[in-house]
Amino acid sequence: MSRHNSIFVWQAPLGKDSEGRWEEPVQVAYQEYAIWLAGLIHKETKAVIKVMRYGLNLACFPNKEAVERLDKLIAQRWPDKQLFTHSR
Repeated sequence: MSRHNSIFVWQAPLGKDSEGRWEEPVQVAYQEYAIWLAGLIHKETKAVIKVMRYGLNLACFPNKEAVERLDKLIAQRWPDKQLFTHSR
């Protein structure tokens, strides 16, 4: 079974000279489980999280506007950087 639902958690820059990035701590097979798990992670950590499948946002925590603002900031500040890291 392939895992197509990815949970990405924003890792903020740790200093002025560092760059933030989206971390992919887990992939899951079922969309409902991915959204539920992302909600739990957000509840515990208050992190900005998005659940994606085939490049489309399925769910955003805390909300869609927060994720869109973050994606816009990323595009402005680091246009040439690879900001997604994938689990191994």
